[in-house]
Amino acid sequence: MDVTTSSVEYISGPWTTMYDMNGPESALAKDKAFGMFAIDDDDDDDDAQKRPAILWAVEALRNTGDAVFERAERSASVALEESLNAFADETQTIRGMNASALKKSIAISRDVLKKFCSAANQTLQKTNAKRVVGKFCESYASRIVSVIKGMHDISADDADALADALENAFMPLRPSLSFEDFFYDALEQWQKGLIYAKLLKTKLKEITETYARGELKLLSENEVLSFISACFADTPLREECFERIENLSSSL
Repeated sequence: MDVTTSSVEYISGPWTTMYDMNGPESALAKDKAFGMFAIDDDDDDDDAQKRPAILWAVEALRNTGDAVFERAERSASVALEESLNAFADETQTIRGMNASALKKSIAISRDVLKKFCSAANQTLQKTNAKRVVGKFCESYASRIVSVIKGMHDISADDADALADALENAFMPLRPSLSFEDFFYDALEQWQKGLIYAKLLKTKLKEITETYARGELKLLSENEVLSFISACFADTPLREECFERIENLSSSL
């Protein structure tokens, strides 16, 4: 997924949600609070001129807030894309991965992620903040996962370096966010990233056993087989594991 173009599905008017009034009496509350500002299309110019000046200030602030938020989102997307490109480039080097370079690119990405998510959490209502943050986190996670899935030859040393980088990449963003512990459980790509981080340090037979126990449900059969092909040499044991995984999948 391209972070620049689809990192976050922008929610129209995020700052306007600061003025929402929820609850069973919201309609009455809104009527009392804002009814005096309403414009009837049939009203004449004299009635329109009676509208309180504060209404114009509120509308201007809303428009300004939306524009500022959109600019912040675009800037965060660009910065995130650049740092994740550096991560992807490092995984493709033929000289072997540089663990420090991987960690640095992830650290920069997480810093961008934290700042954007913290800003969203502070300026938007909680429900909308969770939605915006969730989409941004998923885009970040999806890009990293796609890099791992695109690798076809992962040495033992590279696997260790990648595992450490992924463990850092998918640590919860506390204390920047005050969402519940289960917030990340709902992010499928984020959970996939955690699975790959664990598998990179797992032996072949244990990966097969984990799959047999149904603990890799987020990964498809092809994703598991492709990962094993990338990490383990072509041996009778690998063929045996392939056959078992395929048989288990066909029996489900």
